Amino acid sequence: LTASKGSVGAMVGLVTLLLALVLGLLVFTAFSVFATQRDEAYSLGPIVAEVDLALELYGPEAAGGRAGLHSALQRSRVRFFGDSQSGPQPFTFEEMRAIFLSQNGFFDRLKPATDAQRGLLATAKDQVRKLADTQMLMARQLANPFPPHVLTVVICWASALFLGNGLVAAPNAVTVLAHVAGAASIGTSIFLILE
Repeated sequence: LTASKGSVGAMVGLVTLLLALVLGLLVFTAFSVFATQRDEAYSLGPIVAEVDLALELYGPEAAGGRAGLHSALQRSRVRFFGDSQSGPQPFTFEEMRAIFLSQNGFFDRLKPATDAQRGLLATAKDQVRKLADTQMLMARQLANPFPPHVLTVVICWASALFLGNGLVAAPNAVTVLAHVAGAASIGTSIFLILE
């Protein structure tokens, strides 16, 4: 073991560098996905307000559309943020298809009588389409934010790093404390990535 200390140290250095680069990249990627989702979620607010206002100004015959919009927003909240029993839920093709059919059916039932109603209906249609497109984009981004086997490789590298350090380090309380601190750091970085 003493004769191999230099070689083990060199390999530990290599694994440390790889692990640091990949963990940094993964944390950055995870934060980028989070920031993109946050910005897209913020962009939905004005769209929802504009659709709701257009349907309100259209008249009482659009009240069903406003109620549908409110229930769709509640479903979206559960889809993206989860509830007390489960986390975010997938956005299936069947659900997308049902949403489009429901939207088209609602707008086809409205018969605008004035130019103002026609303008409000066109605005509502455009904004509802933008709302649906943004939600589908958000769902696709959440489906696979980074390759699934990357974390497995990172955990294997971290295990190799701790094994190598454990082989060349003197067995004492300071060494154990340093390893615990390192393991906690890697564990919290993986937690950040997953969150």
